[in-house]
Amino acid sequence: GQTPERVRVDVSGNVIKNVKSVFIPHTGSLKGIEAAAAAGIVAGDPYCELEVTSSVTPEQIEQISAYRESTPIEVKRADGNCVFSIGVTVFAGEHRASVLLTNKHTHVERVTRDDEVLYAAKPEKVVREESHYELLNVEQIVEFADMVEIEDVREVIERQIAYNSAIAEEGLR
Repeated sequence: GQTPERVRVDVSGNVIKNVKSVFIPHTGSLKGIEAAAAAGIVAGDPYCELEVTSSVTPEQIEQISAYRESTPIEVKRADGNCVFSIGVTVFAGEHRASVLLTNKHTHVERVTRDDEVLYAAKPEKVVREESHYELLNVEQIVEFADMVEIEDVREVIERQIAYNSAIAEEGLR
């Protein structure tokens, strides 16, 4: 019920590696974890799941930048060895609230306010950083490629090609 005066983001090493220099969609040229936290706080729509910044207005972009300049946002590597972990803790006055996402972008593990647990998910199998390369091997990839019906994956593949091409073009610019 309050605007956070301070923010701490605890993220797994894999998230830090993949997000620290990424532009946040619909925020102009804002990039990185701090910008993502500020954008979510100031202008995010939690009902849009993976597209929380899809309806950011130009005025909100200015508000995000102002909030980021006036509010301490600390990013730390999360304890543990989960491949995908994002914990956000916000502070206002004597209060704090936190949300922990694990294993995937939409899996809320826990929500707390002060010392009260508001939500706790049933435990899921945690994907560990030291074993995430074991999810697929070359033999399984080749086997899948040999047997898959291209029409079953065409939409996903075309979207991935478009996204990776856009990323590559931006990198070249």
